[in-house]
Amino acid sequence: MKTPLVSILIPVYNAELFLTECLESLIEQSYQNIEVLCVNDGSKDSSLELLHAFANTDTRIKVFDKENGGASSARNLALKHASGEFICMVDSDDYIDRDAIETLVSTITKTQADAVLFDLYYLHQDGRSTKFKQVPTASSVTGLEALNLSLDWTISGVGMFNRAVFIGVSYDESNLHGDELTTRVLFSKCQRVSFSTGKYFYRQHSSSSTSAFSTSRFGLLDNQLKIRSLLQELGCFELCKARYCAQLMVCIWSAGVVFSENKHLMSQIEIDEIRKRIAMCRDVMKNHFTFSSLKYHRPFYMFLLLSTFSAVTLRVAAFLFTTLKKISRR
Repeated sequence: MKTPLVSILIPVYNAELFLTECLESLIEQSYQNIEVLCVNDGSKDSSLELLHAFANTDTRIKVFDKENGGASSARNLALKHASGEFICMVDSDDYIDRDAIETLVSTITKTQADAVLFDLYYLHQDGRSTKFKQVPTASSVTGLEALNLSLDWTISGVGMFNRAVFIGVSYDESNLHGDELTTRVLFSKCQRVSFSTGKYFYRQHSSSSTSAFSTSRFGLLDNQLKIRSLLQELGCFELCKARYCAQLMVCIWSAGVVFSENKHLMSQIEIDEIRKRIAMCRDVMKNHFTFSSLKYHRPFYMFLLLSTFSAVTLRVAAFLFTTLKKISRR
């Protein structure tokens, strides 16, 4: 089997608790022809020291240090220095099986695909791991099919891409969820996307950068508007409309809940801005909603998500939901 160089890009921010496990899973890969580009994104803990310690023992690890700018800016810096034929993203608090990269390289070579996805598992705080719902029965799909399936995350975006797919593409640094938009752009540039059995363990924990509150969390709303523009530019919005609206409902609902839980932490200017962005997304949903979108949700969630059609019902439903959450924690 050919052994092309694989560039593994890792944004690192205050990751000292899990960074060792992540890096050990990479340097112990059965596939040896890798480079691991780690970007310390202004960490305030011992992450940078850990990175240098690993780099001193394995020349395949390259360390870059920058001021904090977010995971997307760290990925973009690593991307500029990547030399591999294939590009793979791994988060600093996650890890992969020992044969994962070998499996991905073998799969992408055999299928002549532009991208190959990991077999994703959620790793919970109690040590349990549960398989991501990835459901396609085929061994590969077209890039357009992958884009459509990713709109409601029927498939994940965690995998390895041919370097050529990244030409003209960078990670969106405008908000916390920029990688979600960029993943859809990458799928749109693929002719074929394959699925592999290489396991990736995606850690779920409260200290994750996507768990702590920041108004940047509402960037998921901006992403949905940008994704709609992408689908329209590609001429496939009608084909993808059902899944798009299904996920748009989830994003509006999630934003409503986060807003309800954290409104007291925001200024009036921020409150008005978030309400405006939620209203913009609600208008898009009203214009494009199709009842076929509901088939992607369980009946209980349908009831909650239908509340997103009105500002009043969304506020009431989100308030009731957050109140019940608080009661259940007592």
